[in-house]
Amino acid sequence: MNMKKEILSVKKIAMLGVLLALNIVLARFQLFTPIVKIGFTFVPIVIAAELFGPIEAVMIAVIGDVAGILLNPQAGAYFPGFTVTAALIGLVFGLFLAGNTNLSKIILSVLVVQFGVTLLFNTYMLSILLGKGFMVLLPGRVIKSVIMSFVQIFTILAMDKMLIPQLKRMTKEYNIA
Repeated sequence: MNMKKEILSVKKIAMLGVLLALNIVLARFQLFTPIVKIGFTFVPIVIAAELFGPIEAVMIAVIGDVAGILLNPQAGAYFPGFTVTAALIGLVFGLFLAGNTNLSKIILSVLVVQFGVTLLFNTYMLSILLGKGFMVLLPGRVIKSVIMSFVQIFTILAMDKMLIPQLKRMTKEYNIA
């Protein structure tokens, strides 16, 4: 029995490793528009949240943030405030989306992430890092949060329709829990 639990643990670690790798790769590929930078690093965090829960979603977000900086130092110096932001994003998605999801949970989780964590908390972290006033940075970041809210809601809805059911079936079939 003990060996079986260890095998399950190894399978889960392997699955989380794949999600972590996806997080790091997606961090390198972002769409830049004149108004906003659109990224999809939230995708593996949401998958971890829906399949495993908040702890694993936080792990993917935090390790992905730190590993991303270590693997891509051109992105800038490490700032712990952004790692805290990543942890909060993983926690929010994990708390809202673990288990069964529905439209209201998806919308609420995205709004909390975009307007509570990304807009308010992350802007505060940026104001500390850049030495600029919070209110100076805030207006330009509101547009980003509005656009990313729509991107995240529609992406999560699409994933819940096409990807997540297959992944849940796979994790159940192969005893990855």
